[in-house]
Amino acid sequence: MDIISINCDSQYFNYNNNNNEYTYKLQNEIKNVTSMRLSSIELPNSFYTFSKKRGNTIFNIEINSEKYEILIIDGNYDSYLLISNIQKLFDEINSNHGYDFKINLNAINGKSSITNNNNFKLNFINTNKYDKGLGSILGYDKLEYNDKNEYISEYILNTYIDQYILMSINHEKIIETYTHDNYNYSFAKIILNSDKYTIINDNGSNLLTKKKIYKNLINISHIIIKLYDSQLECIEMNNITFSFTLEFTKKY
Repeated sequence: MDIISINCDSQYFNYNNNNNEYTYKLQNEIKNVTSMRLSSIELPNSFYTFSKKRGNTIFNIEINSEKYEILIIDGNYDSYLLISNIQKLFDEINSNHGYDFKINLNAINGKSSITNNNNFKLNFINTNKYDKGLGSILGYDKLEYNDKNEYISEYILNTYIDQYILMSINHEKIIETYTHDNYNYSFAKIILNSDKYTIINDNGSNLLTKKKIYKNLINISHIIIKLYDSQLECIEMNNITFSFTLEFTKKY
């Protein structure tokens, strides 16, 4: 048996915007491969938790037959940054129209509240087919709330909606993931154990499956990569590159 290690850097891959797929052609085809293992990965935690594409950046408030759109910019927020940015948008409405909209986070029970000096309607626009979008993150269980001047979320605010990502390599089916009547197969599960805008370093030492053993000898000439979030949506890395090492075992 022989072991070949390939250092893969996404900046040298061909990237297809249509399907978020990275493709790399090996200089020399690896023949008689018996196994493939992801031995390390260096992945910037740079993709956005909040984005228009994910459908979790917008909600509406309605008062006196007037509707106001609350739209935060795409990016990453912790709990208090999210609350403060929504409050800034409320402050613009308050200043222009004489209202007193406020959003607060209870530091003890983790629940958020949205209030005003008069009754209003709250509408969390459901542009995300998997959950209730921004309302769900803020802890609200329903899409619409009517005719009160205060709405306290049923659950705690949670901006950490991504605990892991899934990595597909050459369409190998090692890890099965089920969500919302949809099955997906991937090669590795990468735990997001670092903060946003930092590097996730995984040297393959954890117990998550990152190896494929082939029943029959195969030849490998290309490496095809896809990254998915926990909802099985393709991840956009915001033009930030990542790298990983593949280890191939082959017969002489």
